Amino acid sequence: MKSSLRLRDRARPLHLKTPWSLVALAALALAGLRPLAAAESGAPVPRPHVVLITIDGFPARMLDDPKTFVPHLRALAAGGVRAEAMVVSSPASTWSNHTTLVTGVYPRRHSVLPNAVVVRGGPSEPVRMEREKTAREMVAVPSLFDLLHQDGLTTAGVNWPCTRNSPSIDDNFPDTPGMLNVTTPRLVQELVAQHVLRSPRQSDFAHMEEPGHDVVWTAAACHLIRTRMPDFMAVHLLATDELHHAYGPESLASYVGLALADRFVGDILAAIRVAGQEENTTVLVVGDHGFASAQRVVQPNVLLREAGLLKVKRGKVVEARIQVIALGGSAFVYCTDPATREADKRRAAELFAQCEGVAEVIGAERFAEFGLPEAGQGGCGELILRAKPGYAMASSATAEAVVGPATKETNVGFHGHLADTPEMNAIFIARGRGIKAGAKLEVIHNVDVAPTIMRLLGRDLSAPDGRVLWEILDPR
Repeated sequence: MKSSLRLRDRARPLHLKTPWSLVALAALALAGLRPLAAAESGAPVPRPHVVLITIDGFPARMLDDPKTFVPHLRALAAGGVRAEAMVVSSPASTWSNHTTLVTGVYPRRHSVLPNAVVVRGGPSEPVRMEREKTAREMVAVPSLFDLLHQDGLTTAGVNWPCTRNSPSIDDNFPDTPGMLNVTTPRLVQELVAQHVLRSPRQSDFAHMEEPGHDVVWTAAACHLIRTRMPDFMAVHLLATDELHHAYGPESLASYVGLALADRFVGDILAAIRVAGQEENTTVLVVGDHGFASAQRVVQPNVLLREAGLLKVKRGKVVEARIQVIALGGSAFVYCTDPATREADKRRAAELFAQCEGVAEVIGAERFAEFGLPEAGQGGCGELILRAKPGYAMASSATAEAVVGPATKETNVGFHGHLADTPEMNAIFIARGRGIKAGAKLEVIHNVDVAPTIMRLLGRDLSAPDGRVLWEILDPR
C-alpha cells in the first residue's frame, strides 16, 4: 500500500571486503523468546522503560519475505503489533531519519538532511560537508533525550546519530567520526574491562568491520540494561546498511545481515529478561529507511564539469558555481553565487532535465510538500534531483562519463530517495508494556514514533508533526 508524504494530506492531532555468511551462521543459535508481559493486576505501577532499536536499511517489504530469517522480530510482531509499512522522511538518509524518530518532526524543523552539516562558502567556493558537529549544532529542536533528561529520567544512546557531546544522554556511544573519543568514559572503561573493546583507542575500534561494530554496540546496550537500565535507550544497528549498499537488498548478503541483526535484537531482549525488566519495558524495532537496487549511476557533477560550471584539481572540486551533493535516490543542487543564483538555477534545471536517469527536477516551491526546509536553509539546496527507477546518484566529479554501471565499488544498493518512493518504507514493530497485542496498523509515518514513545513514558510531546499511535496503546 503506497502512502505519500505530502504534508497537506497528513492529519495532525490533533564496502565490505569479505562476505559475512560464516559469521552470521555461527551467531544464529536461537534463544527462546518469552512474552513481554504486562504488570500483574493490582500491583504497584512500575517505572516504565522504552528501548528503541533501529535496524539500518530494513525495508518493510523484506519482513514478509520468506527468505528473511528473523525469528525474534517475527515473535515480537506476533505478540505485539507491527505496521504494514512506515513511511520515512525525505530524504531517506540515515542521520535525518534517526533525528526524525527522536524528535517527531520533519527535517524542515529539525534541519538534518545528509549525514553531515552542509556548509556553504563564498561565491564559487565548493559546498563542504562537516560531520564532527555536536548534537546542539546539528539538531534545531529538542529531542527525546533532551526532554526526558529535563524531566529527570535517565537516557542512553548507542550508535545514535546526531548525539555527539549531548549533555542530555547519561551513557552515550554516539554515531559520529572518532566515536570512541567522545563516548562516555565510564562506558568505555567498562567495555574494555569486559573485553568487549580491545582497548579504549579509536584506532583499534576503527579497524573492525561493521558487523564487529554491531557486536560491540549490542554488548554495550546489553551491559547498560543489566547494570543501570535507562528509562529511555536508543540503539542503532548498522551492518545491514553496509551490506545492502555493497551487494543490494534481497541479495544473499542482505539476508545474512538481517539474520545477524535479528540475533542482536534477541540478545537485547534476553538482557531485558535477565535484568528483570520484561514487564516494565516497551521494545520498538524500526528501520530508518528502506533500500532500492540500481543498475546505473548518474554523476551530476561530471555534467557540471563538462559544462564549465565546476572545476576539479587533483581529484577535488576546487571551484563551483553549481554543485551537487548526491544522497543516492535523490540529490541537492547548490548554486553558490547569490549574484547569479537565479540564472544558475535555470541553467541547472535545463541541464538536468535532459540528463539520463533524472526523473524530475524539483524546485523550491515544492520543498514543503516533502517536509524539507526552504532553499538555502538547514543545508537544503536550490533544487532537488529525483533519480529514475533503476538509477541512483553519486557525487563524484572526476569520472569520465556522466552515467555508468552500478558496481560494488559505486554501490548497487541505495537509499536517500524522496520518501514517497515505496521502496523506502521501513519496518515498525512494538511489543511490551503499554502495547495492545494484536492491534492492527496499516501505514504509519516515522514522525509518529516520538510522540508515541513520550506517551508510553507518561508524557506528551509538544507540537509534533506526527501523532500518538493511540490504536496500539493498551489503556490499562
